[in-house]
Amino acid sequence: MEQLEEITNLALRAGRIVCESSGETYRAEETISIIAHSLGADIVEPYVIPTGIMLYTEMKDKQGMLHTATRVARIRNRTTNLGKISLVNELSRNIALNHEHVKYESIESNISAINNIKPHNALFSVLIAAVSSCLFTIMLSGTYLDALVAAAFGTIMRIILFLLAPLNLSSFITSVIGSSIISFLSSLLFELGIHLNYTAINIGSIMYLMSGLAMVIAIRDIIGGDYLSGITRATEALVIALSVGLGGVFGFIVFPNTIARNGITHIVTDPFLSFMLAALVTATFAMLFYVKKRLHIFLTAIVGGIAWLLYIVLLRCEFSNITAVFLGSFSAGIISEIFALLFKAPSTVFFIPALISFVPGGSMYATMYNAVLENYSEALQSLLATISIAGSIALAIAFATTIARLIAAYRRKIYAFRFKFIKKNTKF
Repeated sequence: MEQLEEITNLALRAGRIVCESSGETYRAEETISIIAHSLGADIVEPYVIPTGIMLYTEMKDKQGMLHTATRVARIRNRTTNLGKISLVNELSRNIALNHEHVKYESIESNISAINNIKPHNALFSVLIAAVSSCLFTIMLSGTYLDALVAAAFGTIMRIILFLLAPLNLSSFITSVIGSSIISFLSSLLFELGIHLNYTAINIGSIMYLMSGLAMVIAIRDIIGGDYLSGITRATEALVIALSVGLGGVFGFIVFPNTIARNGITHIVTDPFLSFMLAALVTATFAMLFYVKKRLHIFLTAIVGGIAWLLYIVLLRCEFSNITAVFLGSFSAGIISEIFALLFKAPSTVFFIPALISFVPGGSMYATMYNAVLENYSEALQSLLATISIAGSIALAIAFATTIARLIAAYRRKIYAFRFKFIKKNTKF
C-alpha cells in the first residue's frame, strides 16, 4: 500500500533526525509514533537504539485488507543539535493537530529542510571553543591570565580540528588529537618556566571536547528501561573519556619533567559570580548546540544560572556534593519542564545546555591524571566520583521528567472529565 509506505518513510526520517541530533530514545520513539498514527497508521512499533532504528507499521484500507511496512535505518553519525530536535518536535505537533489537512509533500519538504540545516562555520566554532575554555577556567578559580591562556589553547585546538575535518576522522581520534594539543601546549609552557594553574586551564579547555552528557543520557535511558540504548551511550561516554585521557598523556610523554605539575583547583563560590558564569556557559553551549531562538537561549541561560546558584548555596550550607548536584540538576529539570510547557519546546532544549556546568569534567581529568601517575586508588576514587555525579544528574532529570508527565496526564484526565460532564449536561 503506497500510502502506508509513505507514512512509514516520513515517520522514520523524522525519528532519524532526532537520533542523529542526540535526542533521547523515548523522544525518537514518541516522534515516530505520533507522526505515523496521526497520518493514519493503525499500529506503529518503533524500536530505537543510538545506532539504528527499526520500524513496523500496519494499516487497513477501505476494504478491510491489512497492509504492513517495515523499515530499518542505520545511525552512523551523531551530533548534539537541539535546534533540529525542537523543529522536529514542532513539526510532529503540527501534524497531530492538523492531520486532516496536512499534505505529505509539505511534510517531506519540512523534514528535508530540517535535515539540511547547515552546521556552524569555522569562525563561530573557534569563537565558542575560546569563550567556553575561558569561562570554565574562571569557574575553576583560574586567574584572568589562566583564562586567556585557556582561550588561546581552545582556539588553537579548534582551528587544528577544523583543518583536519576533511579527513572525516572518528570522534575517538578527534578527541585524542584535541586533548593532545591541550596537553602539549600546557606542558610546553611549563617547560618554558611559565607557571600557571594548568589544572584549571586543562579542564577548562577540554570541556569543549568532553561533554559528560552522554553518560547522563545513558543513565537516564537505563532508568527509563531502555537498557540497550543506555549501555550503548555509556560505552560512547567511556570511549570519549578514554580518548581525552590518552590525549592528555601526550604532553607528559614529550615533556616527562612536567608530569608532576598538577595544581590545586576549586570552583568559584561567590553566588553572583557563580550565577553569571554558569549563565554565560549555558548560553554559549546553547548556541553551540544550535538553539536558534534568542528567547530560548536567554531562558536556557536563566535555567543554568539558577541551577548552579542553588548548587553553590547548598555547598556553602555544607550539603554533600552529590546532594547539591542532585538538587541543582533537579531544579534545572523542573524549570525546563515548565518552560517547555509555556513555550511549546522540548525540555531538552533547556536542560541539556543548563547541565553543562555540572558535567564532571574535573573528576574525569583527575581520573586520567592519577592513572598516569600510577596513583590508582585516587584514580579509582575520581572515577567513582564521576559516575556518582553523572548518576545524580540523570536521576534528578528522570524525577523531574516523571513529575512533569504525571502532572500532564492528570491535566488530560481533568480536561477529559470536564468535557464529558459539559457534554452530558448540555442540552442542544
